[in-house]
Amino acid sequence: MKKIAVIIFVFVIFLSFAGCSTIEVYDNVFREKILIVSDPPGAKIEVNNEYLGDTPYKLQIESYVPCEITIYAYPPSLSTEKYFLQKKTIYIYYDYATKGIFFPAKVYFDMRQRELAPRIDQWTNVK
Repeated sequence: MKKIAVIIFVFVIFLSFAGCSTIEVYDNVFREKILIVSDPPGAKIEVNNEYLGDTPYKLQIESYVPCEITIYAYPPSLSTEKYFLQKKTIYIYYDYATKGIFFPAKVYFDMRQRELAPRIDQWTNVK
């Protein structure tokens, strides 16, 4: 009897953790938030010619997979230092080998640098 109670308890624990993921993929539509940060903070973020807000900013993505998103970061308006416009393109894609969706969880802009190749600090794989 005690063994059955332990098995039921473990099963309930597994069920409770099954719904903890914030990743949503339904009918090849990807829904997730990507954190956009900059140094210094306060860069203006624009996607598809639409101003979204200042960094740090959580970008809500809802798109079909695969997709490509171009993010522009404009320098903070009140600054005495010389900052540069930054542009980064991120890709969200399905990997058939691992059967997972890859996307950057965080995108970083160094506003003191001229436009560089995308620096992505952390990639996430969704299975």
